[in-house]
Amino acid sequence: MIATELINRAYYLSGIVARGLEEVAGDKGADGLFWLNSLLEEKSIDGKLISDYQHQSQTMIVGQQKYFVPNLVVIDSADFVLGVVRYSMEKDERVRFWGEPRALNIESLPYKYYFERITGGANIYVWPLPSSAFILEYTGKFQLSEVTPDTDLDPLLYKFYQTFLCYELAIRLCDWFKVSPPSNTYIQYEKFNKSLQGLNVMDFSIIKQSTLSKGYLLDWNQINLGRGGFSPP
Repeated sequence: MIATELINRAYYLSGIVARGLEEVAGDKGADGLFWLNSLLEEKSIDGKLISDYQHQSQTMIVGQQKYFVPNLVVIDSADFVLGVVRYSMEKDERVRFWGEPRALNIESLPYKYYFERITGGANIYVWPLPSSAFILEYTGKFQLSEVTPDTDLDPLLYKFYQTFLCYELAIRLCDWFKVSPPSNTYIQYEKFNKSLQGLNVMDFSIIKQSTLSKGYLLDWNQINLGRGGFSPP
């Protein structure tokens, strides 16, 4: 199905255009495309209604802390590869990553990362700074692509997701044209929306390192290279 077909069907579901009696053209077609792309963009607010996780990678640069990832919305894990071994990294919170006391010029095996969304994607920050050209790997959700009237949606979106967008766009068009959506259309949209909330839920499992300490946690990298054995010049 191409984007224009989805827009046409959304208009029919909304009741704004009568199937077989009217055409979706001119301003109606332009409005439909605008709101379809707006809906695709809105899925990036929290990523819950983006259906797929993707696995991507890039090469680290010696001594470089920040790595930009286009269109990244949600990150579930990040690690790096050295030879044939994958090393895990711990996701850190903003205050800990930027406020924790540390030596800033250490180049070693990174074991912490911080994820920060920005316009156009996200930055991944690592610490310690990489001492070699490690392969940074990450798993997350990426922003859905903007479409044109002739965009073929089949390679981009599941069939069921295209149907969901038909119903969601119908509701949005009713709001745009200041009319009430047909009750059946709204009920079906609610069913789709509820079903998709549980699709590819983020993994929130954790590894608990201590039940006693309220301070910053140490690991073997930090013991050997950080507070435990490193003396600043």
